[in-house]
Amino acid sequence: MKILLIARRSTEHSPEEFAPLLDKEAKQALNFLEDDFFREIYSMADGGGAVIIAEADSLEDAQAKASNLPLVQAGMLHIEYIPLKAYRVFKQAADLL
Repeated sequence: MKILLIARRSTEHSPEEFAPLLDKEAKQALNFLEDDFFREIYSMADGGGAVIIAEADSLEDAQAKASNLPLVQAGMLHIEYIPLKAYRVFKQAADLL
């Protein structure tokens, strides 16, 4: 299933607190891309986090995997999970073919 992850950085932590974890966070994100868990990842333009399209067997599976991100483990990244499904118009369009 596809899941939208909206990952927001904690506003209670300073850039100096984030700095030591950023390389580890990037490495884990790349591993998730290689493992086909993260399918797309985008930084928020304001620098406040990331938006991720993920693929997992279940919402719980996605939550468990994302909990391995270093910033999540440090309590510095909060993720909202939104399960997705195909837009309903696609089914109607397919029925017309």
